[in-house]
Amino acid sequence: MAKSAGTKDSKELARLLKRYVEKLEELCHLCNINPKRGFPKSNKAMKRIAESMIEVHQEKSDSSDVSTIHNIIKSGTTLIENTIEKLEEDLDPVQECAMSVHEPVINIHVFQSQVPKFTRHYEELASVFPEASEKDYILELLKEIIDKGSERTDVCPSMSDCRHDAPFIDNQSVTASNTQSVEFPFDCKSCSEFKDSSKWELFEPSEISDDAHEMMYRITLVSGRYECMRTGLRVECSGDVQLEYQTCDWDRVHREPVMKDYSPCGSLMDVKVISGELKAVYLPHFLCLGGSIDEDKVKVLHVEDSGVSLEKCELTRFHAKLLDNTFSVKGLLVRMGLPVNIHCQTLIYQTEKTHLTLHVYLIPNDNKLKEAINKEESTNMLIKKPKPVKPLPMNTWFTFTPLKKSEFRSQITPERLQLTYSENYFEVFVESPTKDFSLQLKPQKKDEVVWDVSIRKGDYKQIISTVDGHTSARLTGTGSVSDILLECLEDLKSEELKKFIWYLTHLRGKDKIPRSKLEDKEIWEIVTCMIEHYQDTGAVKVTLKVLKMMKQNHLAEQLQEKYRQFQQ
Repeated sequence: MAKSAGTKDSKELARLLKRYVEKLEELCHLCNINPKRGFPKSNKAMKRIAESMIEVHQEKSDSSDVSTIHNIIKSGTTLIENTIEKLEEDLDPVQECAMSVHEPVINIHVFQSQVPKFTRHYEELASVFPEASEKDYILELLKEIIDKGSERTDVCPSMSDCRHDAPFIDNQSVTASNTQSVEFPFDCKSCSEFKDSSKWELFEPSEISDDAHEMMYRITLVSGRYECMRTGLRVECSGDVQLEYQTCDWDRVHREPVMKDYSPCGSLMDVKVISGELKAVYLPHFLCLGGSIDEDKVKVLHVEDSGVSLEKCELTRFHAKLLDNTFSVKGLLVRMGLPVNIHCQTLIYQTEKTHLTLHVYLIPNDNKLKEAINKEESTNMLIKKPKPVKPLPMNTWFTFTPLKKSEFRSQITPERLQLTYSENYFEVFVESPTKDFSLQLKPQKKDEVVWDVSIRKGDYKQIISTVDGHTSARLTGTGSVSDILLECLEDLKSEELKKFIWYLTHLRGKDKIPRSKLEDKEIWEIVTCMIEHYQDTGAVKVTLKVLKMMKQNHLAEQLQEKYRQFQQ
């Protein structure tokens, strides 16, 4: 009877192991991991591993109960399935790097957030594996997954310092109102000599506030060095620590007398230690340390009920280490009147006005500023373009011009703009552009182009005024995203199109489109609605997701290939 029970247990465990390995294989393919020893999927291999695991477990525990092993395999399978689901939700159909057409692009932050869970699972699984060669099949697969995620768990000084052949991208949201990931500065040559002395593990905090204006976060950490994916906050701890923190508006202190002599150069943050003790805290800044910046001119503003004070700090390339670990509201300031270069970013939004009207922001590389702008521009379409390739002098006046002005009527308002910690923008009006055009940014007193991007027909929507005075939006250009999606959906039969619409109205969260917007609509109206709701890349990504749900894999492959050709 004991042998029969053992045979039954080994068969069940072999079945669980087979599904477990199948999911491992799927995850490896998604992450572009090619296992050194392949996948042990044969029934014989599974049976041999299962029998060895049971034998070793019974010897160690002196028990015939193998439920512990079953639970480890089941929980591991669930972990792998959840990771696959998260990665597929964030798959981007655009291939930024020069990779094979069939290689997927995954979200690095999502993958990194799972690494600690895989590490714990690896330790659990290793404890029940036999000391034999069979263990290498599965444990090596897990180790390769952990190593792949850990390649980027250490935060690089800039994303362009990382390997470009790895199938990862930064998390860039497709809607103006939902870009909350930390923006890493470009590979600034001016400050490349400054390197981080420590390695930092990214973490995703929990949201504990309904106030989107000043979102409160919470995280529980063990000993280590960490960086928040949302805010850029870095902390060091030598034991278990629980934190609550938020990024605050500088408006709350703008009336303080000290602000007459100083300007923000980084985040204003409120950090509370709920339990444990922090070894060090680092606030993000957007200063470029290349050149002649005087660190003594950079201070930490400490805000307390009794008033405000200034403290010293130690600057690293993108952060400032606080020297006083008394926590409350603290932020980074730089003395005005000094020549200071800063890391910047540009944001371009198309408004819903009849003629092409763009809002072009030139701002410091500050996540709080970007979130505020995204909220303000939430009804407008974000046009993604590269940021300036080098740091720019703060408080300098810049002018903005569209090239090929003779070919169409255009107007820039205001004529010049000062680079400060603010949400000011250029309004660019272009009346019925018939060709691609460029936007150039120059310092007012220098004939030097510091930013130059092309605005192509496929980048923006053509706003059409209807007879009843309402407007509708359609993307311009031959072979545009709208044309590609239109051609794809026209291949669906009537019932299949109804099913496609049903999925769109039953997706989770912000992906869901209200049924009222899609009922009794023509295909071109559905495409227009999708592009307005998701923007270009998002519309393609969601279409691919729904087509795969519908088992329309061939159509999904055609769409992905056409979109890749369109991007090239």
